[in-house]
Amino acid sequence: MRSKGKTLLVVALVAVVGMAFRVSWNALHDVARAVGADDAAATLYPFVVDGLMALALVATLVLADDARRFALKVLGSYTAASLVLNYV
Repeated sequence: MRSKGKTLLVVALVAVVGMAFRVSWNALHDVARAVGADDAAATLYPFVVDGLMALALVATLVLADDARRFALKVLGSYTAASLVLNYV
């Protein structure tokens, strides 16, 4: 039963991260284009910002102690960056 709960939590987390990434995609792509990025760079830019945010989230779930605290700082920083860039 406990394994089923963990699986459901992971699936829900992946779904929420996927939806947030999709919502953020256009804004981050537009920011990259506005600062002069070419098509390829503008397409990859959302993966850099939101992708590192997703990796930091996974890291906070699997790491411990100082490594977890560092991952939380990275997660907070990239979350703030994504919010600011989406607002712009």
